[in-house]
Amino acid sequence: MIAGDKGDTRASSKAKFVASDAAEFVTRNAIQIHGGKGYRTDLPLERYYRDAKILSIIGGTSEIQKTTVASAALGI
Repeated sequence: MIAGDKGDTRASSKAKFVASDAAEFVTRNAIQIHGGKGYRTDLPLERYYRDAKILSIIGGTSEIQKTTVASAALGI
C-alpha cells in the first residue's frame, strides 16, 4: 500500500478506535472494582481513567473513527 491510501487510513482508524475503547473499558472496570476509592486522587485510577477518556477525543472522536472505517470499507 502507498502511504495515504485508504487502506492505511482504515487501519489507523481501527487501531485508534480499538485502543481508546479498550483503555476506557479497562479503567472504567478497575474503578468499579475499587468502588468509591477508585475516584480518589491518591490512587492512580482516576488519572488513568481521565487519560483513557481523552484518548477517544484527541485522535478524533470514536464516532469519527467508526465513520472513517465504514467509508473506507464501502469505498465512499
